[in-house]
Amino acid sequence: LEAAQQLLENVEAARATKQNDRAMDYCVQAIKHINTYLPEKAREGILSDLDGSQQKLEELIEKGADFEGYLDGLLTYSQLLYLRGEISMDRGHTKQAEDDLGNAKALCEKLCDDIGAARCVRSQGMLRLMLKDVARAEELLHLAVRKCREAGDGREEAATLRLLVGLCEGRASRFDEACGLYHEMLEALQNEVRRPGLAG
Repeated sequence: LEAAQQLLENVEAARATKQNDRAMDYCVQAIKHINTYLPEKAREGILSDLDGSQQKLEELIEKGADFEGYLDGLLTYSQLLYLRGEISMDRGHTKQAEDDLGNAKALCEKLCDDIGAARCVRSQGMLRLMLKDVARAEELLHLAVRKCREAGDGREEAATLRLLVGLCEGRASRFDEACGLYHEMLEALQNEVRRPGLAG
């Protein structure tokens, strides 16, 4: 598991410097480690005990350190699927991206990772934009905003609202909507600054 988590960091570092081929290589290696640590049948068995509620998650953690480790493994796996989906999207491999983002979102929801699920939905919206399905993209981006807001992540909420503002730009008929979204974006950033531990 530690090897997979280290590789996850490498994926993120490679993505930050636009090295998508290297990031994908790290992703593939990391997923192999996860599959060794937690084979598919074992993953399915653990996930069948989860229903997306905090209570079920806590019950599993109470079973012992092994199960806590398995949950860490599943969380790492969800992050790797999300990143592989993002990389696939950048490469124009839309089917792979759609599958990975959908699977990552489902995992995040089972693991009560609300922010992770919101990121997945936002990326699904961006994928629909790539595919010129603007109406569905907007639906997904609005859903991502709600999920970010519920999770209390103003930074992610503002980033998603920025995408929605971009869809309104240059369209006179949507000027008022753009202004409203821009106001929401500023509010999200202000709320983020006010969060305990973030205020200067």
